[in-house]
Amino acid sequence: RVNTFSYIYLSTMAMPVLEKSHGRIIVVSSGAGEQGLPKVAAYSATKHALHGFFDSLRIELKHKSIPVSISLGVIGNIDTEANRKNTGNDLKLIQRASKEECALAIIRAGEARERQFYHPKAQGIHIMPKVRPWMMDVMDTILLKIAI
Repeated sequence: RVNTFSYIYLSTMAMPVLEKSHGRIIVVSSGAGEQGLPKVAAYSATKHALHGFFDSLRIELKHKSIPVSISLGVIGNIDTEANRKNTGNDLKLIQRASKEECALAIIRAGEARERQFYHPKAQGIHIMPKVRPWMMDVMDTILLKIAI
């Protein structure tokens, strides 16, 4: 509920103020929101929902000429306490990125009104969704090896 509905409720309730101020909505999603990843099916579903909702909302805002931008962040493996707790000994092959650098990337993308942004790019999260449709079995195998 927190991963999905908090964003939907807050952005919906704040829309009148955001519209008047030409505001920004910044959505923090995950690589798991663009494609399924092993060991995180429920989490992936919540992040997929964010992508669907905010992509649709962006189109509706454009249609209604409402000057509110939506920046959707696809975030990788970040060094936070929750990440370490939830992934345990998994993801050993992917170095966790700095939470401070991630926070700055989110702020910069929102300020620039970027439609979608990826952090950290060094983890390849911006490439996987482009390559996977062409090599699904190979990518699934790679993702399994990375996740264990």
